[in-house]
Amino acid sequence: MHRNKLMNDTHNVYSTPKEVGIPMIVITFCSIVISTIVLIVLLKTKKGNFFKWKVIDRFSLYTVICDILFYCSQTAYGTHDWLERFLDIDISQLECTIYGVFIMEFQLSQVILNVTTAMYAFTLVMRSRNMPLGKWDAYLLCPAFGIPLVSLTIAAFFNQFERNPVSCLLKEERGFLTSHFLQIDCYSLFH
Repeated sequence: MHRNKLMNDTHNVYSTPKEVGIPMIVITFCSIVISTIVLIVLLKTKKGNFFKWKVIDRFSLYTVICDILFYCSQTAYGTHDWLERFLDIDISQLECTIYGVFIMEFQLSQVILNVTTAMYAFTLVMRSRNMPLGKWDAYLLCPAFGIPLVSLTIAAFFNQFERNPVSCLLKEERGFLTSHFLQIDCYSLFH
């Protein structure tokens, strides 16, 4: 259904070129390994109530979890793409949308977490005070995961996900990626 061939019927339009695919696999593997090591070290060295940890340790844990989930989503898509080529199993529009929502959810959440970390550090250094994060870090986690989830769910509802050579992401509209609108939307919330 979504499998398009080139004119000579030898290559899948959606297959990732080796020049991109091999470094992407290496980076993904290294990121998952390093993130897992950081996660294990954080969990083993920090004791007591999680919300009594230093803020930077909690930020690190949230970022590492986002990183692992982002790369695991990409790995799941890559495995499915590989199986598609060898077993002649098409990635349906629904599957593409699910992959796109997961990949972009953790990507955008990580962007929001990094911006919030920078804002927290700036406030701490320049004003010598902590930003309130709310009970259970709700002021941090609700926007970081909620805004992308709501935006991507709306985009999925309007069928705005499609395949490209690397993964399933938002469609390009008139030469402008819809994901740029989401990044601008997330950026505008902090200003």
